[in-house]
Amino acid sequence: MLAFSFFMAIVRSLPHAPINSFPQGHVSPG
Repeated sequence: MLAFSFFMAIVRSLPHAPINSFPQGHVSPG
């Protein structure tokens, strides 16, 4: 499960996550 958490961290770090499956990734502070 660590890999998944690490992956999510990278996705959130990106300016715009192409993954729409995750609501958290879709939300960006800027």
